[in-house]
Amino acid sequence: MILEGGASSDDPFGVQFIRDPYDIEAEITVAEALGMPARDVWAVELRTAVYRGRQG
Repeated sequence: MILEGGASSDDPFGVQFIRDPYDIEAEITVAEALGMPARDVWAVELRTAVYRGRQG
């Protein structure tokens, strides 16, 4: 999300929602190579877009 606008209350804010490509599998590969703690749970979060506290 991009939020644009001035600090003055007279200036309206503009909001833009954008999508940016993100290579999830490449990030998981790096995490595995570095031995990141809790990478298994983190990989599920990335692949499913579900926070670990809400996973079944």
